[in-house]
Amino acid sequence: MLSYEDGRIRKLDESLRAAGATQPAIERIMEGGELIRKDASPAHRAEWLCGAMERMNEMLDPATRQAMMDEHIRVGTQFPSVKLNTT
Repeated sequence: MLSYEDGRIRKLDESLRAAGATQPAIERIMEGGELIRKDASPAHRAEWLCGAMERMNEMLDPATRQAMMDEHIRVGTQFPSVKLNTT
């Protein structure tokens, strides 16, 4: 397993594994994430995450994608001051 400096990228990897995504799908979705450093600009991180979300939509079956969204919503409800974006 690759090492990710950025916590959000690391969490995405963990969530993919927990949702039962296949190893080839995880590798494709996470491609390049190990290159994003903690000190990367917010724009650079956002660009990578946007690409990862597009790859996730392409690679995951509907049930696995739904499991990812369910986890996203479950974790988000723990932070009521943060507005969830689930569109």
